[in-house]
Amino acid sequence: MKSFHQYLQLREAETNVPEIHWLKQYLQERSIDVAQYRDEFLRWPGSDDILERLNINPKILKSDEYGDKFYEVVEKINQEMTEDERNEFASYLSSISGWEEEAPTWTFLDFNRMIKPGTWLVHFSKNADEIALHGFEKGVQDMTKLGLTTYLPWYEKQWAGYNFAFTADSRHARWAANQGKYGNEAVMFQSAGVEASHWGDEEDQVIFWGPAIDQDKIVYLKRIYDNWCVAPAGSMMNVRDCAYESEDFGKVVSWVIRNYRQYAKQIMGH
Repeated sequence: MKSFHQYLQLREAETNVPEIHWLKQYLQERSIDVAQYRDEFLRWPGSDDILERLNINPKILKSDEYGDKFYEVVEKINQEMTEDERNEFASYLSSISGWEEEAPTWTFLDFNRMIKPGTWLVHFSKNADEIALHGFEKGVQDMTKLGLTTYLPWYEKQWAGYNFAFTADSRHARWAANQGKYGNEAVMFQSAGVEASHWGDEEDQVIFWGPAIDQDKIVYLKRIYDNWCVAPAGSMMNVRDCAYESEDFGKVVSWVIRNYRQYAKQIMGH
């Protein structure tokens, strides 16, 4: 059985991470799986018109027997729902109290562009040192539930999966660094991803596949008072231990991008 570190190395070796491409397709197609929301679909007022138009007996969907006929009908609905109907059903899901996080990811995120492999990204966290030491061990595996990950129950985030970041040299990254919105520490790394605009946060965020990130190539950025310090994770460091430090987050990002190869041993601690 492969260790998590070996799994990271295996995924890093793949030029194309399929999970990223699946996410791109999902966001662009704005698809919705009625089987996943069977009960909510039946309660949605708009379902009556769809079932009538497709000549489907609702008893098939209400049955607790998920046989071939059930999935045949569900697939027919998935294929024949119009874009307006998908949008209306998604809005209905997000309006159900306590169900906001269950609404499809694309109700919160609009696809912008693909981020090419090798792009420097930054992920802010309260536990950035643990990420630098062990890699992205936790995330969200279900790409349909990436809209409001903060509200997902713990068991949806206990395994490695999709994670969020910013392009490291973006204004969104600098703003997050100054505000401490997602944590007062950060990690930098290179990865492909999907950039999407998050309606609620008003940010351009990059979604990447955590298991594809090689832990040995993650750069730790620790906050020491007002400065950002580039140094190995896991050490009891102060400013003297920093390979580079500055109050200006943008300068720290630029330094890492320019000097990563030269200072890799000092930065990574190996």
